[in-house]
Amino acid sequence: MIIAIDGPAGVGKSTISQMLSKKYALAYLNTGSVYRAACLYSIEKGAESRQEKIESALSLFDGKLSLSKDGKEIFIDGRDVSSRIRQKEISEKISDFSSIKEIRDLLNHFFRRQIAEAQKEHIGMVLEGRDATTVIAPKADLRLLLTASKAVRKERRRNEGIEDDVASRDAADLLTSDFLSPAPGVIEIDTTHMDIDQVFSLICSMIERENLVEEPEEEKKEEAGQKEEALNIAIVGRPNVGKSTLANRIAGSRRSIISDLPNATRDRVVQKTEWRGKKIDIVDTAGWNNGPGEIAEKTLEQTRMAVQQADAVIFVIDINSPLTTLDRQIASMLRRSGTPAVLAVNKADTSVLEAGAGEGWKLGLGEPVPISSLHGRGIGDLLDLALQKAKGGKRREKDEGLSKVAIIGKPNVGKSTLLNRLLGEKRSVVSGEAGTTRDSVDEVANVGNHRWLLIDTAGISRRPNMAEGLDYYSFIRSQNAIDRSDACMVVLDSTRPLSKQDLKVINRVQEAGKGLVILLNKWDEADREEKELAKAEEEGLPYWAQKINISALTGWHISKIAPAVEEALSSRQKRVSTHQLNQFVSSFQISHPHPLRSGKQPRILFAVQASSVPPQFILFVSFPMDASYLRHLEKQLRIQFGFEGSPISFKQKIREKKA
Repeated sequence: MIIAIDGPAGVGKSTISQMLSKKYALAYLNTGSVYRAACLYSIEKGAESRQEKIESALSLFDGKLSLSKDGKEIFIDGRDVSSRIRQKEISEKISDFSSIKEIRDLLNHFFRRQIAEAQKEHIGMVLEGRDATTVIAPKADLRLLLTASKAVRKERRRNEGIEDDVASRDAADLLTSDFLSPAPGVIEIDTTHMDIDQVFSLICSMIERENLVEEPEEEKKEEAGQKEEALNIAIVGRPNVGKSTLANRIAGSRRSIISDLPNATRDRVVQKTEWRGKKIDIVDTAGWNNGPGEIAEKTLEQTRMAVQQADAVIFVIDINSPLTTLDRQIASMLRRSGTPAVLAVNKADTSVLEAGAGEGWKLGLGEPVPISSLHGRGIGDLLDLALQKAKGGKRREKDEGLSKVAIIGKPNVGKSTLLNRLLGEKRSVVSGEAGTTRDSVDEVANVGNHRWLLIDTAGISRRPNMAEGLDYYSFIRSQNAIDRSDACMVVLDSTRPLSKQDLKVINRVQEAGKGLVILLNKWDEADREEKELAKAEEEGLPYWAQKINISALTGWHISKIAPAVEEALSSRQKRVSTHQLNQFVSSFQISHPHPLRSGKQPRILFAVQASSVPPQFILFVSFPMDASYLRHLEKQLRIQFGFEGSPISFKQKIREKKA
């Protein structure tokens, strides 16, 4: 990485360049110091005529000049002249000396050689000084022109111990080069109202935004969508025997919801973990329940699918209760399935209780393993036996690097139906009963030509109290799903009026800085009046988010979802160059000046996109801007640069008044 910084005396070039050199481990070259050293040598040699000065420079660069490794010290014939070159005598003569074309050509050749050597050693360089961005390093990765008012520059030079008439120096230096206005491709930064730390932070954000610093090869992420070998181990058993507690214990997380109430789990919840170097997918399932009802029937179907797809099954029973008819039915089903099974006798919290595990021999699944999911007793032995019995394992999709897309909304708007439609299988339990989904379900999916990690969530209603148990933990997991996603598909029910809760869900996505696509589901069920109302209510939704009318049940318009989500994901990572941004801001302020406030007009002095994912812009302003003005600025910014489907934010930094 090569960074070139130009600008008149007193703008902070040297300080900023040294800070950048230290942060990014770059070589540092102060071209101004080299000019001063050449001027000093010329004075020491008594050179007065133009030709004598040229000859002194030729002599100096014939092996007499050397720089320290960090570029801060400069030597002539082994003498450290770093302090002497800052004396007033040098400051008075440097402009005339550097105006000699032959000397400039000679020094520029020296500077280019230093850059080439830094590139050869793969360390990069930050160089600062006259002509750095144009003549010396026109192809630098980042070229900056720092400026400031003459009064501020003079004060800064005085603080450095240098007495300079900056106005006279500017006039003399302008005879040989234009350093007060940026050349094409050079970014200008006015530092008049900024301190060193603000300037440094701004430049660092530019470097990171342009990805100029490459990560070491060993730190680069593996490509998304690759496959890896993993064992699929399903945990089954009747309700309330501790299956979810065991799944969380093995995975080392609290992903599955745990409750004293039976049937807390309904969908298959997959958690990734490792044991003795083996990658494992732990699949928590709903309690085996032969009871009546649509949900019981569909959760049982999910559990059967988990057993069919597993390499091994851990069958959990409760040591504190005698074997039940349901336990025997599950054992019979496992023997018929052909999937290797291990019997875990849970809640054996003490060595005394372990003696009761022998009852499990009656189920015909081999030696029972006494465990305590709550305390971690016997878990290692259980996993060793499960891995020993497991089939060969499957090639699973890696989800590292994949875009995470959450499906969120109020209860019963069709989120799980949409997930199943996108996956092409019955992955989530679907029921007409509100609140069917409780856990967040993650699944890698091909949607259109794109691979995502889809996250189905529990319906988000009002925030429940902790005392409300299952609803509370479902709510927390849905909130977490938003936080770990990259984009959210907010599903609305087009047969119902837009509610405050719908808007709260959308607002939560905006606050989290996630990409947003709004899906009006059940469009096929809405009558004419409901459709007209839905269209009218779109005015209350974020104007920058795409809205798509769909039917998750029939698949109508499902093909439109992938392009909209990809657009939101792309917009969330979009960056606008500082040069383009400030051109836009300048034009915007001319055509839309901010109203006067207390007789003064707030102005944006400088703007930069400080970060992306999500996009955030820092505005250096003279006085605080009105919220309405910033909303208008945002709208025009979106018209100019896009950002469809992504929230953007502005942060104001007020110019500090000088004492």
